Amino acid sequence: MKEQHVVRVLIVEDDASIRLSLAGFLEDQNFEVYAAGDGQEALRFLRRESVEVAIIDMRLPGELDGNALVLHACKIQPGIGVLIHTGSVDYHLPKILKEQGITAQQVMHKPIKELQALPLLIRQLAHSTDTEVK
Repeated sequence: MKEQHVVRVLIVEDDASIRLSLAGFLEDQNFEVYAAGDGQEALRFLRRESVEVAIIDMRLPGELDGNALVLHACKIQPGIGVLIHTGSVDYHLPKILKEQGITAQQVMHKPIKELQALPLLIRQLAHSTDTEVK
């Protein structure tokens, strides 16, 4: 029997309860999960470790907001799959992120209503990063 690849996911979320809840859910779905509470912590992690998908909150404390973090993450790990996680109902995907290949389907609003769809979306993003030609 072929062993299934374990997808590595980084959650960047300043709200500890959301971060821990999302991490627990994804661990139960057999993902290898890492977490960061702000953009700087996430960048330090991404420089040391590779992940296939990052779930990034848009409102982060400190110097980096979510949009800037997405751009840095894509430079550090080209081909990383990104899911944007925002509580803002007014969030519109900026042109600069669209230019990175991020689509409206990669934007999730808090609270995530269809949590069961999240693992499939993560696996699709991870698979697309595996098959892209660099």
